[in-house]
Amino acid sequence: MSECVVDISSQQSENLLCLTQSDPNETRQAPIDLSNDDHDVILIDISNNKKWITYVTYKRDKITDSLYEMFDDRKCMYITRRRFTVVDETTKREELALNDKLVNETTRLHQVSSEITKYVQPAGRSHCKFLSISNDGKYVVLSYFERNLNVAGRHKLPNNPDCLIFEVVDNTFKLVEKKIHCIGRAVFLNKSKDNYSLAVITPNTVKVYANFPKSTNVTFMFDLRPFRTTNFHFHETVETQQAFIENAAWLDISDPQNDEMKRLVTFTRHIRHNILTTPFNGGVVRIWSIVEDGTRLTSFSAPKQHVMAFSKNYKYTAAYVENTRSVNIYNVKSGLLVYRLHSSETSDASKFIVSHIRFCYDGRYVAMCGWEGNDVVFEIWYVEAETSIYRRVEKNVTEPVGCREEGRLKKAVQPFVTRGIKNGHKMLKGYYTSYPEGKMTIMCVELDIDRTIENPVLTWIPNTNPTCRNTFEIENGLQNTLNLQCGNIDIFGDEYFIRFGKHTVQLWKQDPDNTEPNLISSRDKLIYIRAYKGPDYGYDYSFRETWKIDEFKSIKFIGGISSGRMLVNITETLDDMSDQSERPTYHTEEIFLPLDELIPPNTPREKLASNLISTRALRFDYHKLESACQALHFLYNSEDCSTNIQDIKTYTTIRDKTKLIIELSVDTIDIESNYFSTVAGSGTLAMLASFPVGRDVIKSIVVRAIPISIFSYNRSQAEINRDNPQESEEDRRDREEYESEQISKKALSIRKEELDLEAEERSLLETNRPTIIPGEVYYRSSKLRPILDYDTTLIATNENVLTVLIDELDYNLYKLLFNRILSDSKKLGPGCLSSLTDALLFLQEGGNSDLLLLSSQKLSYLEIKKEKLAILTSEINQVMKVKTLQKEYISSIRNLEAHATMEQIIKHEGNFWIFLYHFRKGLRRWSEESTIYNGIKKSLVLFYKRNLRNPWRRMFIESRREAKKLSKVCVVPLPHFSSYSDFPEDRPKNKRLEDEKVIPYKPASAFVRVALDQHSNNMFRQGDTVLEVLLQYKWQNFARKKFLWICFVHVVYYISYCTGVLFAPELYGVSVTEKLNITHPGQIVSIALMLVSLLVLLYQEIRQFLKTHAKIDYLQSGYNWVDICAFVFPLITLVQLWCGLGSFVS
Repeated sequence: MSECVVDISSQQSENLLCLTQSDPNETRQAPIDLSNDDHDVILIDISNNKKWITYVTYKRDKITDSLYEMFDDRKCMYITRRRFTVVDETTKREELALNDKLVNETTRLHQVSSEITKYVQPAGRSHCKFLSISNDGKYVVLSYFERNLNVAGRHKLPNNPDCLIFEVVDNTFKLVEKKIHCIGRAVFLNKSKDNYSLAVITPNTVKVYANFPKSTNVTFMFDLRPFRTTNFHFHETVETQQAFIENAAWLDISDPQNDEMKRLVTFTRHIRHNILTTPFNGGVVRIWSIVEDGTRLTSFSAPKQHVMAFSKNYKYTAAYVENTRSVNIYNVKSGLLVYRLHSSETSDASKFIVSHIRFCYDGRYVAMCGWEGNDVVFEIWYVEAETSIYRRVEKNVTEPVGCREEGRLKKAVQPFVTRGIKNGHKMLKGYYTSYPEGKMTIMCVELDIDRTIENPVLTWIPNTNPTCRNTFEIENGLQNTLNLQCGNIDIFGDEYFIRFGKHTVQLWKQDPDNTEPNLISSRDKLIYIRAYKGPDYGYDYSFRETWKIDEFKSIKFIGGISSGRMLVNITETLDDMSDQSERPTYHTEEIFLPLDELIPPNTPREKLASNLISTRALRFDYHKLESACQALHFLYNSEDCSTNIQDIKTYTTIRDKTKLIIELSVDTIDIESNYFSTVAGSGTLAMLASFPVGRDVIKSIVVRAIPISIFSYNRSQAEINRDNPQESEEDRRDREEYESEQISKKALSIRKEELDLEAEERSLLETNRPTIIPGEVYYRSSKLRPILDYDTTLIATNENVLTVLIDELDYNLYKLLFNRILSDSKKLGPGCLSSLTDALLFLQEGGNSDLLLLSSQKLSYLEIKKEKLAILTSEINQVMKVKTLQKEYISSIRNLEAHATMEQIIKHEGNFWIFLYHFRKGLRRWSEESTIYNGIKKSLVLFYKRNLRNPWRRMFIESRREAKKLSKVCVVPLPHFSSYSDFPEDRPKNKRLEDEKVIPYKPASAFVRVALDQHSNNMFRQGDTVLEVLLQYKWQNFARKKFLWICFVHVVYYISYCTGVLFAPELYGVSVTEKLNITHPGQIVSIALMLVSLLVLLYQEIRQFLKTHAKIDYLQSGYNWVDICAFVFPLITLVQLWCGLGSFVS
C-alpha cells in the first residue's frame, strides 16, 4: 500500500476552518493506519456503499505505553479518512473492497489524517461518541451524547453540544463552521449521489437536515416522546442487545448500563437505511420509515430476538434468536413469521455473538456472521428451503473486541458479508478483523457457496445429447437416456438414476428387471421429481407460467452441508423468442435431492463423513413436497409434447408416482412443520388450486393439524389482461403499443442514469459487475428486464389461493379454507387476515354478492392470543378503560369502542411547526422549573382530586371493575384495508424506486377504492358490524372534523349569499335596475365571504373529481350536478345584480 502525504492547503472557504497547525514549520501529520502501533482505534465507520472508511484514534504515550498522550486534560485525538481496502485471505494481497482490483503504487487511497484534540472538550464519565461518514467520503461527522449528573442529581449541560462535521477539501480535513446542535447521534442517511441527508437523533427527537450542506436548517423532525414514560403516560422500556452495544464499531460508550444511551443506540441501529426500530420489553417490535412521514411499517411479536437486516425491497426482515444461532424471517406487511433458519452446527450456541445478517441475491439467501471465542463464523442459508448451504470458520483470527483493558480501548471492524466480484463472477465476500503479527488488518474471504465437493457421489452418463426440443423426460423410459442429461448416484453401493429434461428433474431407483427403453414399470421407484419453478422476483411472474432449462451445461452438483444440493439455470418458455440477442431473463434454481433419506439405517458416522453425506438430523422435507406439487401441476397443464401427452405410456406412470410422493409426504407431515405458513407454501397452495387434482391435495392438507396462513402477491398485467375478455382487438393493439412505448422509455431512463454517473463512480461500479464471456456458465448474474408502469383501476390487485378458488368456481373448498385461515389466525396472529381482505376485495370487484355476504358474515371481532397481538401492555391498559359493559354477544355497535395503536410518529415539517414545537417545549420546561406555577398547579390538582374525581370514582368504581373483567380486546379482521403503504406484494415486480424510499405510498387505499365503487352491493352494505365500527372510528377521528368544516363553509356561503345578494335591496337599499355600486360595509363583507367560501368549495369539488378513478361515473351522478348547480346559480344571480339585469327581479 502506498502512503500519501496530507496536503496542507492554505485556502479557506467561507464556512470552513482548516485543521492544520498554526505554525507552518511544524511537522505535518502523517497518515495513520489501523495497524499503527502508536494509536488505539476507538471509533470506526464504513460508508454505506463500502467504499470509504473513517476512524478516530487516541495516541499512546511513548513513555508508559499504557496511557494516552494528553493535551490540557484531554486525550490526543486524531481522525482519518481513506478508501476502504482489505487483504485477501488467500493471496495476502491488498485490494479495494467489493472488487478484486489490487492496490499498488499508483492506486490513490485519498488518505487524510488530522489531529482534532482542540475541538473536543472532556465529555465526563458518562457519555458516548458516534462516528459517521457519507457515501462519497466527503463528509465525516463526530457527535457526543453526555449524561453526567451534577450535585443536585440533574443532568449537566454538555461540554460538546454541537456535532463536529469535517469536510475533505483538497485532501485536507476542514471543520464546517456552521454549527448543528446535537446531543445524541449524528449520522448520514442513505441518499442518492447528488445530495446529502444528515439526521440528528436525540432522546426526544429525530431531526433531518435534507439539504445539507446547502442549508443547516431542519427540514423535518419527528417527536419520540410518545416512546418515553412520563408523569402522565407509561411506556414499556426498550429491549436492547448488549453485545451489539458493546461491539458496534461506530459507537464508543463509556457507560454501557445507561438506559438512555442504550435506548438511543437501539432505536438508531438501522437509521442509515431510513428505518427506526423500536423493540420493547415483552417482545413487541415495531419498524418505522422516516422518509414516509414516520409511518409504521409493521408490528410483530419477536421475544428474545433482535432485528438485524432487511431485504432489498423491505419485504422481509431478519431477526436473530438469542443463544440459538438461528434466524427468523418475518414478512413486513403481515408481521408473520414466514421462515425459520437453523444452523447446521448443533453445539452450544451461548458463546456465539452475532455481528451481521444480510439478505443476498434478491432475498433468496441469508448470510450470518459473528464471533465464537476467537473464531469468526460465516453461515449462509437458502431461504425458501430453510436449508443451510454453506458454513465457514476462520480459526484464531481475532482478539476480543469492545472491551477495555488497562485503560486502553479496542475497536475493530465487525465481521460482515457483502456482494463482490472475483474473476468476473458474482460471489459473496466475508470481511473480518484479524491480527497477523499483532497488527490490526481487515481481511476478506470468498464465500464460495457454489464450490463443488471433492469425490462427488454423482457420475454423469456421457454422449446423451440433451436437447430442449420436446419433453423427453416424460416420453422416454428409464433405459433411454437420449436427449436427456442423465447420471448415476452411488449411495453406499446402491445406484440411483437422475435425469434432467426440458421442464423437470427426476431421481429414480430403477428396477433391474426392467429392460424396456420406453417403459417405466410399477417397480421403478420415483424418489424425487421437480418441475422448474419461476422466481417470485421475476418479470410478470405467475405459477401459470412454465419455465424450462436454460442450458444443460449449467447443471452442477454441489453437495456439501446439504448433501443433495444442485444448481441449474432455467428461463422463461417463450416460443416466439427466436432471436438470441433478445435472450430472456434466466434464473438459478436450487435443487435439494433427498439423499439423506437414502442412507441405510445404522450406518456408522465415519462412513457418513467419508462419503460426504450430511450428518444432520432428518426432518420433514417440504422441499420434496413442493417439488412434487410443481411437477404435478406441470403434468396436468403441459402442452409442450411432440404428441398428445395423455397418449404417452409413461405419462400415466409418472403422474401416479408423483401423486404417491405427495400423498406420502402429506400423510407424514410433521405437526410442527411451518411450510404452509411460509410464502413458498402459500404459493404452492395457489398453484394447486388452479387444477382439479391439486384441489384434492389441498383438501388433504387442510384436514391436517398444521398451521396454515396464506400470502397474496400482485397480479401481473398479463394476467389482468387475460382475465379481461371484454377487451377488443383495437384496445389490445393500443395497449400493446403503450406497453412497448413504456418499456422503451424505461430502458432509455435506465441508460441515462448510467451515463450520468461520474467517471470514478462508474469505474467502481463496472468493476463490481460480472464480465459476461460468451460460452461460460454464470449463476445469479441475469439482468432483469425493465418493467412498465401500466395504470389500472382495479380494486383487487392481489391474488392468493382464495381468489384462485373463486376463479375456478370451487366455492365449497373456498369456504373450507377461509374458515381454516380464520381459525389459525387466532394462534398465528392478525397478519393472516390480510389475505382474507384481498379475497373480499376480489369478490367485491367480481360482483359475487352472495359469496361476499357469506364471507363477510364469518368475520367477527377475533380474540387473538395476547403474545401474537403485537400490542403493548400500556396500549391494552388504555383500551381497557371502558365506560360501558362489553357483551360476549355483540348485538349493537353501541357496545363497541374502536381504538387504534400508534401508526405514525408525529412529524413536524416547515419552519412554523418546528418553531411551535420548540416554543411548547420551552414553555413546558419553564412550567417544570417555576415554583409559583407548580404551587398553583398542585393546589388545583389537589382540589380536583378531593372534590371532583374521588367522589365520582367511588360512585362508579364497582361498575368499572366489572367492565374491565367482562371486556375483551379484539382485532378488526381487515388489516391494510385502509393502508396507503405500497408494499412489495402490492406493486409490480422490479418496479424501480428512489434510493432512499422504503415502502412508498400508493394513490388510494382499498377502503377508498371500495368507497368509490358504484356497485350496488359492495362491502359496506353487508349488514355486519365489522365495517360499521371501522366507519365509526374513521368518522370520529377523521371524517367528522372535515364534514363539519365543509358544512360550516356551506353555511357561510349561503348566508353570505342571502345577505350580500338575495336580500341586498331590503338590507342595503340598493336598486335592482341599476348597476351595482357596492359601498355598504356589510355588503362588502358578505360578498367577500361568499367569494372566499365559493373558492373553497370549488377547490374541494375539483380535487374530488381529479382524485376519483371513475370520472365518468362522477359526471353521471345526479348528486354531483346538484352540488355544481348550488355553486354556479348563486354566482349567476350575483352577476345579474352586479350588472343590473332585469332578470334578477324576475
